[in-house]
Amino acid sequence: MRNGVESALLVKEGLTAMPDVLENPQGFCSVYAGEGGFTLDEILRDLGKSFLLVEPGICVKKYPCCFRNHRALDAVFHIMRENNITYDQIAGVEVGVNKWDAGLLRYPEPTTGSETKFSLNHSLAAAILLGKTDWQAWSDEAAVDPRFKEARTKVNVVNHPEWPADRAQSRVPVELTLKDGRKFTREYDEPINPTHEQVVERYRQCIGDLLPRDAVERSIDLLLNLEKMDDISPLMDLVRGVERG
Repeated sequence: MRNGVESALLVKEGLTAMPDVLENPQGFCSVYAGEGGFTLDEILRDLGKSFLLVEPGICVKKYPCCFRNHRALDAVFHIMRENNITYDQIAGVEVGVNKWDAGLLRYPEPTTGSETKFSLNHSLAAAILLGKTDWQAWSDEAAVDPRFKEARTKVNVVNHPEWPADRAQSRVPVELTLKDGRKFTREYDEPINPTHEQVVERYRQCIGDLLPRDAVERSIDLLLNLEKMDDISPLMDLVRGVERG
């Protein structure tokens, strides 16, 4: 959204560029879709008629990892909470993915924090092991932690090359099997947006190690009333840890 606004403002000021920047053989479409891999009429068909910001709207990341993990995480948490399941009861978790997601979530045995964010195996392992998520579960330490390594052995990610290989039609059905043989399944087409309370609590978790508790709570109050502020300097000072005399 920001890039679109900036582009419109630059055009308004007279900035010019190649008129065929989209369809040029070395242009935007060829770079991202490959030569001949797009139909410009289809791309432009709904331009100015529909806006993703409105429909389907904004989706906020609840978990500190690649967004493609989120639907499977939502499914696992739903199954565990609805049935009061703990880690010790779980024999295994199986999740299906298409070629698109398999390519993005490419680290079944991550060795760094960065790799854990793109590992469906690790993300679901963190979910069943902890029953919750926080940023420490996707850290360098967590990647090599024996507890997470053991939990990853319970996660089986199955690539389905026969499924549509694009982003829009990707599926992530989850099946959780208990040691007593019971099985639970769940699948979400879209990640579940967090509640207001979940967003605020995630903010507390992310910033809690950086600022004193009172500063965290004051910053939350200012953020929730941002539209009433004539000057955001007090907020910026708080999050920078600056005290004004």
